[in-house]
Amino acid sequence: MKSVSSLRGVYNTIMANLEEKTRKIEILECQVKNTSDVTPEATSLIEKKRLYSETVSGNNKKRAEQKTFKLTVKSKSSHSIEHMKTLVKTKVNPVEMKIGITTFKGLRNGRLLIETQNKKEIDALSKTINEVCGEELEASTPRRRNPRLIIYNVQKK
Repeated sequence: MKSVSSLRGVYNTIMANLEEKTRKIEILECQVKNTSDVTPEATSLIEKKRLYSETVSGNNKKRAEQKTFKLTVKSKSSHSIEHMKTLVKTKVNPVEMKIGITTFKGLRNGRLLIETQNKKEIDALSKTINEVCGEELEASTPRRRNPRLIIYNVQKK
């Protein structure tokens, strides 16, 4: 427990130093560009130490902001997930298309799940998969559900 606690403390100090250094770099870049974007509040952020609660709440906000867009790839003629993965990897090159794939995994229902950070990337990827591997694979973006809820036995006042 003590070693885990000390490791967490070291990690938090390293991350705080890293954030401080990136803020300093951003301010220096703004000064080099001779823009007036540098405000007194931005310079005061460098000297200000963050509280534990701010750090924790900031991490949750970053995770919530990281919205992923999903694409499912289905085989038209019951290929295995491994075969579909190799087909997509060999015929579609995301590096050439400048697409950052965050997740590329097989699902239980026999489909592939591909996630990116951008809607345009998903559209371009699905278009190329349908064009290049159209005979064997079918790419589609799943729709969001719109659930409805009925609550019974609520008293009126």
